[in-house]
Amino acid sequence: MDPNTTHLNGLKIFCQDCKLIIVLDESFYNMDNETLQKISESIQLTTKQIEHLKDLLIQIQLIDQKVSKKSKTSSHLSKNENNNIKEIEKRSRLIGSKFEEFFDDIIRTTYTQDLPKKNTQKKTQNKNTYEEDTLLLEKTKKSFAIHLFSLISQKIGKNFPLCGKCTSLFLKETNNLIKNELREKKVYNTYLQNFKQKLSVDQGKIEKKNQEYELEINNILSEIERLSEEELQTQQEIEQLQYPEGKYHELKSKYSLDIQNFKLTELVYNENRESVLMKMNYAQNELEKLIRTSVLNDVFHILPDGPFVTINNFRFGRLQSIPVEWEEINTAWGLTALLMVVLSKRFNYEFKNYIIIPHGSYSRIAKKKNNKNQNFVENLKIKNYLELYFNNDGFLKRFRIKRFNQAMVWFLEYVQEFAEFIHQQNKDFKLMYKIKKDKINNISIKYNNGNLTDWNHALRCLLSNLKQFMYTSLNKEYHKITQK
Repeated sequence: MDPNTTHLNGLKIFCQDCKLIIVLDESFYNMDNETLQKISESIQLTTKQIEHLKDLLIQIQLIDQKVSKKSKTSSHLSKNENNNIKEIEKRSRLIGSKFEEFFDDIIRTTYTQDLPKKNTQKKTQNKNTYEEDTLLLEKTKKSFAIHLFSLISQKIGKNFPLCGKCTSLFLKETNNLIKNELREKKVYNTYLQNFKQKLSVDQGKIEKKNQEYELEINNILSEIERLSEEELQTQQEIEQLQYPEGKYHELKSKYSLDIQNFKLTELVYNENRESVLMKMNYAQNELEKLIRTSVLNDVFHILPDGPFVTINNFRFGRLQSIPVEWEEINTAWGLTALLMVVLSKRFNYEFKNYIIIPHGSYSRIAKKKNNKNQNFVENLKIKNYLELYFNNDGFLKRFRIKRFNQAMVWFLEYVQEFAEFIHQQNKDFKLMYKIKKDKINNISIKYNNGNLTDWNHALRCLLSNLKQFMYTSLNKEYHKITQK
């Protein structure tokens, strides 16, 4: 029981479970030494705790006797004064224990104020000492009850005091626990008896097993002795086979020196190898750059430019909205003719039917006579040629445009022949835009002033096929170099 949670008012105390008021009987404070001794033995109190309780009981008895004597002498007080004191005491008992001392002071001050003036000083002194003794008696009773219940609570593990109902419930719970413990004790006793019987039955088997284990232990010990002797013999043989100590250290130092030299040599070798590999990688990268560098791409730039396609920044075509000058178109035709001649030489191909004579913006194309091979000087002497250029001036405009259209048709046949030759070498090769007679991609290459859009588109397709020839030539050269 925690003294701070215990509320006493006179001889009243609260139950620690249901919080009901318990009125302690006066016989609780009149217990003799035998009763106190039984209580102390049941909860196993120390001698100091018993002596303290005895001292409190003696104090209670002495103060009680003193108060009873003084109560007889105080009968001469007037009825009004006694009534006033009783009313104040009733009022003080209604308040909790925290305000008890405060109301004790009120009782003393009120009593002294209500005394008649005719009373002597001796009577007031007797009454004051009577009040102090009654307060001391109550405090001593409280301290005794608090101390005893706190000791019981500590030993039993239950907060005391308890009322009658709570005590009966606590006793029932305790009895149930005792019964359960007794049942468990019986179970353990039966188990212990069975175990002892089984142990007595198996004792003979255990002795036999112990004998067998002793024999095995003896055999193992003898085996250990034999192995220890063999170990000594092998140790002696090892010592005989070992090198002398000086020779062993000499060999060890030499071996460590050889290892260091080998590691140094390996380190130098790895450094040289890494540097060579780096040089090889650099050379390989440079070689691939050089291989993939195309002279044709550097000399002939074929790029789109809005609705036109250009070769070396010369527009190759014409539109109604953008009338490109014929000088620029003729220059583009000259570069196109030169590109075809360069490509034929790269592939070592001699054309069967046609000869291209590149001459800048005045390039021409001619048919061979009886499919004979002719050199460049003979080509210049050829008279049955057609112009790959056009001039819009003069009265021969119609005649010139017919020759220019026929020259472009011959050039298409020239390109078709070259494409068939590449296809024979590489079956996967196919022209980007098909050529059939005078049409490329189903558009006629002939110049028509009324429909310049188709003619411009045909020229775009023609240069796209030539660019395809350039990439084929580049792949062929790269393949040859990598094989070498």
